Amino acid sequence: VTLCTFHHQLVHEGGWRVELEGKEVRFFRPDGARLLWPLRSAVHGSTARLEMMQSTLGIGPETNRSRWNGKTPDYASCVTAVRE
Repeated sequence: VTLCTFHHQLVHEGGWRVELEGKEVRFFRPDGARLLWPLRSAVHGSTARLEMMQSTLGIGPETNRSRWNGKTPDYASCVTAVRE
């Protein structure tokens, strides 16, 4: 599994774990709990309050953008770090 630099560091230094089972990739938190993909929540009633709160906090379409800088991982550095 190829990960961006940030998530690669979480796996090797942050205690996160990645497992492959067939074609399924599973991620586990440092406490061992499996990271489950979020389910869509059902929103009932007006969303005006939520939208106001998000705008106050600066939450928008770009908020969850990855920190990956688009560069190909430096595999030589990764191997060197593992060997040291």
